[in-house]
Amino acid sequence: MFGEIILVDDLKPTELLAEVAPYESRTSQTWKQLNEFHFESLFQVVSGYTEESFKDDIKVHTADGGEVWLVVISNNFRDILATQLPESYQEAANKWAATDEFKWGWDKADILSLYKDLCAMAQKAKLKKQALVYWGRL
Repeated sequence: MFGEIILVDDLKPTELLAEVAPYESRTSQTWKQLNEFHFESLFQVVSGYTEESFKDDIKVHTADGGEVWLVVISNNFRDILATQLPESYQEAANKWAATDEFKWGWDKADILSLYKDLCAMAQKAKLKKQALVYWGRL
C-alpha cells in the first residue's frame, strides 16, 4: 500500500481517481499510505485550530469501493504548509508524531521527512498555483 503527494494543474477529482497512476504525469512524491485523518491532525498542528475546523480545508473523494482515495488539500491549508519555516519543522513534526494517526508503523524520522516533503510540495504548488492532493490505493 502506497500513496503519492501530487501537484495538479486542473483539479478534477473524479478524473484523477479514474487514472491508474495519476502521479506518473505530474510532479509527485511517494509516501507510505496516509488517509484524511493524518491530514486532519496535521492541519490542527500547523494552523492551531481546534477539531472540526478543517472541514473546509480537507476533502476526501473515493472510487473502487474505497480502494482508491484522493485527499484534496485546500489552497488555504497548502499555503499554511508552504509558509512553514525550516527551523520549525522538527517541532511541528514532533507534535504531528504524537497524534493517534502515527501510533503504528512510523518513527519520528519518517514523520519529519514526510513533513519536510509536504512543505516542499506545498511551496511548489503555491508558486505554480497548483492544487496539492494525496492519492492513495490499497
